[in-house]
Amino acid sequence: MTPITVPTLVDRHAEITPDAVALWHPDGTRLTYARLRDRTDDLARVLAARGVRRETPVGIVVPRGVDAVVLMLAVLKCGGYCVPLDPEHPESHRRRAIADSGASLVLTGIPDRSVVEERDTLPEPPLPGNAAYLVYTSGSTGVPKGVVATHDSVANLVTAPDLGIEPGDRVLHYAPLAFDASVFELWGALARGATVAVAPPGTLGTRDLLDFMESASVTVAWLTAGLFHELVTVEKRLPTSLRMLFAGGDTVRADVVRRAVALSPGLRLVNGYGPTECTTFTTLQHGLEELVTEDEHTVPIGRPLPRVATHVLDERLDPVPDGVIGQLYVSGANLARGYHGRPGVTAERFVPLPGGARMYRTGDLVRRRPDGVLEFHGRVDRQVKIRGFRVEPGELEARLGEHPEIRAAAAVGAPDGDGGTRLVAYLVAENAEAGLDLDGVRSWLAERVPPYLVPSAFLQLPELPLTANGKVDTAALPAPDSAGVSRGQRAPRTPAEKLVAEIWCEVLGVEEVGMDDNFFELGGDSLRMNRVAAALRKATGRPVALADLLLAETAGELARSLGDD
Repeated sequence: MTPITVPTLVDRHAEITPDAVALWHPDGTRLTYARLRDRTDDLARVLAARGVRRETPVGIVVPRGVDAVVLMLAVLKCGGYCVPLDPEHPESHRRRAIADSGASLVLTGIPDRSVVEERDTLPEPPLPGNAAYLVYTSGSTGVPKGVVATHDSVANLVTAPDLGIEPGDRVLHYAPLAFDASVFELWGALARGATVAVAPPGTLGTRDLLDFMESASVTVAWLTAGLFHELVTVEKRLPTSLRMLFAGGDTVRADVVRRAVALSPGLRLVNGYGPTECTTFTTLQHGLEELVTEDEHTVPIGRPLPRVATHVLDERLDPVPDGVIGQLYVSGANLARGYHGRPGVTAERFVPLPGGARMYRTGDLVRRRPDGVLEFHGRVDRQVKIRGFRVEPGELEARLGEHPEIRAAAAVGAPDGDGGTRLVAYLVAENAEAGLDLDGVRSWLAERVPPYLVPSAFLQLPELPLTANGKVDTAALPAPDSAGVSRGQRAPRTPAEKLVAEIWCEVLGVEEVGMDDNFFELGGDSLRMNRVAAALRKATGRPVALADLLLAETAGELARSLGDD
């Protein structure tokens, strides 16, 4: 019997439906399953000649696109495993991840076939227990943790009947490759004979994303909860081609689900829950469109996938009765191997079950209903979700502590007013009299961490409040007055400046905006910038694009780009 691995799941469609389109890109690229098999087989021989074998880590630093998918599948065909890294993340962050992974080969594009000798080394096909990918998550000690998932865990995810993807579907690929949601998008589609609709590289505005999904006739998509909320509440539109939408990565709001049902009757809505350590999805809750009545405020996270078990336990690891909140532990085929090169941390989070099996301690608090469905009820620790990415405040505190002018730092997650969470950093200067250049600290940090780890607000304190045992008293930290702190610089004068200031105040929740203020330094992010774009389009009647707004560093520059009429 042929071992079930990612390449075998994908390549079987080259025999069943060789002319079906596997990869679709708006630049005109259409790669059939037969062509995808041939290209990746050829490239796998090139990589094998370069030393890629089973359990060889290979860095992938390539923008989202057809070439990225071809590279990853070719790596898997050699038995190697992918270490995808976002080209838009700071170089220092990528270097640290590459060094930690041990990847001696880092691909930034398709390798040249001509450098390989005639006596090509044959690829060494993977086994189910071999690693398939390594992605990094935030670490509480300040060091990101590399999660290693196997072919078996990926195969269990993408073959699950509840996934619902069928041949003929167009599945959106928009998640960054370094985000494990891309595992569902790519292999969930290609293992089931569907077409991957590859979005253009980079961050798209919500309107641009919707337009792409319409033009690509996307039928299945996964969106972070925040992005799903934004499409429904700001753009007030969902693609007409969409038949099934997965949302997750954070709490899905029941009121937004109700509005989505009104926008798109007949759309199947699914809540997908799962830590990175459990290969994208642990549980699924289908039929949200039928569950969220006016009396519902929360959305359940559902039941586990096949070959996956969920355990709701107390502090002694004893099961709690249905209806009682406990910590969620997960066991079964979706579990990752553990954390790369960190046996101690792996042992802390992957704990033994009676009989020798392993279970992962999620840190999430849940309650099991009598019908077996799970409800999410928060965290046991400080971990937060920022735009779908898991963030340990300890990692941010450690990086801020490396700044030569910072004596102490604390970071917390705070409600953002839209049902999500934002990061706030509290800093104590090494030199109290000189103080800190907070804009400089932000710029310094942005060169070292991914964008989602940059706080929306920085507050300077004379000292951090401490508890009786000497720990930071997070409950005593002052709340920022607003999403950020406006410095009230040059006041708006022209009609365009006044319009920008009014919209920024409304979107960011600040009382005033100066024309030299920076949107992101006031607590903005890409989702809120989408709201600005939508508001400007409505006010001016012009086709304002997110990309245009991102080029304007200050409110004044944005106003000048609009003109003064």
